[in-house]
Amino acid sequence: YRREVFDRIGGFDEDLVRNQDDELNLRLTLAGGRIWMDPSIRSTYFSRGTLVGLWRQYHGYGFYKVRVMRKHRTVPALRHLVPAAFVGALAASLGVTVIRRSPWPVAAVLVPYAAGVTASSVQATRGVSASPVTLAAATVTMHTAYGLGSWAGAARELRRRGTGPGATASASDAMARYTRQ
Repeated sequence: YRREVFDRIGGFDEDLVRNQDDELNLRLTLAGGRIWMDPSIRSTYFSRGTLVGLWRQYHGYGFYKVRVMRKHRTVPALRHLVPAAFVGALAASLGVTVIRRSPWPVAAVLVPYAAGVTASSVQATRGVSASPVTLAAATVTMHTAYGLGSWAGAARELRRRGTGPGATASASDAMARYTRQ
């Protein structure tokens, strides 16, 4: 970004443990700015080496996305709610499955999801050296972790309701609590 962007909207929110870049982009768009994605720019991304590491990363993203939504009193995009909706639908369908002693409610959620993840993983790995099984495992991990993180973040924000955005703990305190979970 150019320096004048930071002069106008401020810098990164250092109270956030995760999503600092996303929160900055939200402030930029709310102030009338635009995010420019240049397809000629190439970069290399090194993903987490384990599913546990990926889980922690995406749980944190979901957890702190709720804080960003509360801070700005908006949902940046509906896609941020989809993992939480999936986890909620899965939990509700499991409950109905247990109560009714029928596998159909949970199957109604899991079968289309598994079919979509499988098909997209096979399609995305065609012609590359990646495994569709590995991609499917990573996809399920990201969706579930982000969704559960969103619910955990929402629960935290509900407990803190009325305290205002200025009464938040420092990022180092929040990170210490998050990594102990």
